Amino acid sequence: AQATQPAQTFSRTSLCLEIMEAYLALTEKRALESDGKPDIGVRSLGFPPSVTFLALKETQETAVETAMRANAMAGGSCATEETTWFILRVSWSAEQALALFQDGSLVRDKNRGGWRLFGQLDLTHLSHSWAQATIAPMGYEAWADTVLAGRYQVKMNGCCQGCQASGAVFLGGKAFKYEEYCVPCWQQFFTASCAKKEELAEECSMEQ
Repeated sequence: AQATQPAQTFSRTSLCLEIMEAYLALTEKRALESDGKPDIGVRSLGFPPSVTFLALKETQETAVETAMRANAMAGGSCATEETTWFILRVSWSAEQALALFQDGSLVRDKNRGGWRLFGQLDLTHLSHSWAQATIAPMGYEAWADTVLAGRYQVKMNGCCQGCQASGAVFLGGKAFKYEEYCVPCWQQFFTASCAKKEELAEECSMEQ
């Protein structure tokens, strides 16, 4: 007769920590939007429709790094200016975390060092606190690695069609008529585009 494997049993603490902590870094604007609200989520924080979950991180440092990358991709000023981040720390009991895992609201994201929360953070039933951190500019090189590399082709010996500087340039796609621009000119373009989008969003909210 074939031997049967003993049934495996798991304690609740083997599925999640006794007390599970996670961090979320927000801009001042988004932190103010969440101030005083009993729960927060991607819609209440004003994220675009393409964002479907809150990216919670294991550490404050990782949360800020993730937020800075998103800021850079959106054309924020983190390449050349100090940025201030408001860091939300939340903690769940073992029972609370287990319930979220079981209904699929909370999903482990090992590759990015954190969790994806599909739904709302109910702050009225969670232990939470806020911290603040001011981060030095990431610089043009790091900004280019985050935003331009992998999106546009780099040309080491070119001439920027914006400021006429010689050196490394990135070749824009079809939308940019394949023109070549240096990193500072690309960063200025992204920042200006971001500011314009924010102006349009404010105008729309005032008209409603």
